[in-house]
Amino acid sequence: MDTNVTKENNSCVKCQVTSGGLFTCHGCRRSFCWKHIDEHKSDLSLQMDLVAQEHDSLQEDFKGLSTRHPLLANIDRWEEESIVKIRTVADETRRDVEKQIQGFQNTMQTSCAKITNEIRSSRQSDNFISEVNIASWTETLKQMRQQLQTTTTIQLSNDEDVPLIQMIKIKQETPVISNRPNLKRKLSSITVDNLLTFIESTSPTLTREQFNYIIDFAEELWDCHIDGIAAPSKFISLLSSIGQHCQHDLAARVLEVLWNIAHDNRLNEVIQQRIFKSHCLILNQERSPHDELRREYCLRCVKHLQQKQDYTISAIRYLIEILSSTHTTTVVERSNFDIIQVLVIKHDIIHILIQNIFACQLVTQDKAKNSMKHITLVHGRCTNEDAIEIHLDLLSVLLKKGNLYLLYNRCEELWDMLISNGKASSTERELGFNWFVNCQVDLNRETRITLFENRVSKLDVTKLSAKGQECFKLYFDQYEKKST
Repeated sequence: MDTNVTKENNSCVKCQVTSGGLFTCHGCRRSFCWKHIDEHKSDLSLQMDLVAQEHDSLQEDFKGLSTRHPLLANIDRWEEESIVKIRTVADETRRDVEKQIQGFQNTMQTSCAKITNEIRSSRQSDNFISEVNIASWTETLKQMRQQLQTTTTIQLSNDEDVPLIQMIKIKQETPVISNRPNLKRKLSSITVDNLLTFIESTSPTLTREQFNYIIDFAEELWDCHIDGIAAPSKFISLLSSIGQHCQHDLAARVLEVLWNIAHDNRLNEVIQQRIFKSHCLILNQERSPHDELRREYCLRCVKHLQQKQDYTISAIRYLIEILSSTHTTTVVERSNFDIIQVLVIKHDIIHILIQNIFACQLVTQDKAKNSMKHITLVHGRCTNEDAIEIHLDLLSVLLKKGNLYLLYNRCEELWDMLISNGKASSTERELGFNWFVNCQVDLNRETRITLFENRVSKLDVTKLSAKGQECFKLYFDQYEKKST
């Protein structure tokens, strides 16, 4: 910027003053008076700050890039599906071979039995054995020997016309450059940080139209930044702030936006959980109209669990977050209590959780049987054992927050799956022992005593881990109190 007095007959672009000293900015080629030159300096300084903020934000996004690309999850899924197809064909072919061999064995045994009876009968009787008989038996045995040797001629053939699995490979595509406006340029004049400050300071005076505009803008910014990199956490904070300050019907719109973007496959787990936490933060406000929304989203999660969809683990974490928050009001606590009653009584979520735990075990056992060391459950986000622990955590939340006792038959199912099951891993047994120790208050007295008699007492105490011995002692003490 040139700070010398201009000799040209210009006017200030702000106030149109022509008299006095004027200054020309060589960057924008505009003139300013003494009063407005400082404002222009401040504007340039602010723009420089915004550039620095965008630089820092970009660096944070690079650091937040997921180390596991979504394509790797697709490769894992292709590998598992291919293994299943190969194993199925191998089993069918193996059965065909065994069937042919068994049929040949039956034929040979019948022929051998016939000759054996003839030879035995001839030896035991006084009938004369002629050379004709011997020659006949010899020829028959010779033919049987030849037939036996032909079994080794069974061969496998490859049906090249019907490929068993589809091969995959990496295909690098050149991105298509569209004429869509570059929304990043808006960041030079209004940043997400400024929007956050603006909403928090002026939310009581914002109109419905203004909130709608800001929500639209936030969605556009999200779509612009989600492609190729992790979504900036500032946008999530922005939507969260809007949802907490706007009217109920607009908050419902923000919740739907957050829910939809949380189910975007391109997100890493950290960003996804941050979105769900913001979602819960809005729902756990003391707004009675939010009760129905809270119930609706919990039921959506149950549907994920029933269908064993890709977002099963995320759905469980979401339910734990929304039902076990320690910062909720009495009104919200009561609402959550009612929701738990609906989930348990009407939708039998406890049975669903136990069935899902069993499904996790089957995946673990199947992969362990095939010497697969790296075991994952959902898109590489969570190990099977971590998944079991998360299921158990939600089960605990439902019992404690819903003021419920776990029925004895469910206790048996859980115990037999995690502890009595000879195929259960040591980690699964520890998870089981830990759950029955921490949640023994969620079993009524009769259930605890019956569980000890039918299950706990059958354990070999000398082979138990420290947690297993703690569990044995805890339920033994309950049983002893009954005796006294």
